[in-house]
Amino acid sequence: MPPPEWDDLRRVPDLRCEGSGWRNDAVATRRRLLVHLATIRPGVWHRREDLVAAIRRHDPDFQRSDGIYTTWYIRRSHESTYLLGFEHWDEVEGALLRFLIAGPLHWLGALDIGASGHGETAGEHGPLDTLRVTSQGAAWLAGQPHRVNAPPPAPIRGGRFQRICAPQRGRVRSLSGGALHAVGGQPARFPLSHHADRATPRRGRRRHGRPRAGLPARGHPGACAGQRGAGTGKSRKLK
Repeated sequence: MPPPEWDDLRRVPDLRCEGSGWRNDAVATRRRLLVHLATIRPGVWHRREDLVAAIRRHDPDFQRSDGIYTTWYIRRSHESTYLLGFEHWDEVEGALLRFLIAGPLHWLGALDIGASGHGETAGEHGPLDTLRVTSQGAAWLAGQPHRVNAPPPAPIRGGRFQRICAPQRGRVRSLSGGALHAVGGQPARFPLSHHADRATPRRGRRRHGRPRAGLPARGHPGACAGQRGAGTGKSRKLK
């Protein structure tokens, strides 16, 4: 079985995975983590480190089914020593969990992240060290459809090939009259490619390039993978 296109462990910013004699199973790791997330009550804020500690206590081998910690050649980007042995669990497994929480799971809308003591969502002041499962995330984890009853989003307009503002964790809902309708999240800036600057289609014609939004199917191998793609003008399908 070929490795997935997106390997979360190799995307952790501070880690470097080296050598060809070992392989991790990114898909199995995601599935194990989603099982734990499904036990968390939606809408309630929790300390991120409490979740990391609970997984270390109850399921430390969530990404190493053989329980062996001396065969993966992983080091921190600024160090030459490999992190071999269970004593480096927090530096490898813990780092992976923190990346998944603040990265793919948040980008997909399954988790909100915030600062302890305030409950702010991402983008506010303070360290982002808390999390909560969103209603969308809870429905996804349970394999159920999710509907959002929200007021119509305000359009965000940008000139030809100009930078425009759009929510960092939001979704483009539609293209209408040259406006991008975006939902949720904090403002972020990104450039549009020339492919995105198209005239409004004539009446009766089919619209092309309408973006699809939302979480991937619960059983999809890339269910816990995501990428911001900002500044590329393209979207990337992750497997």
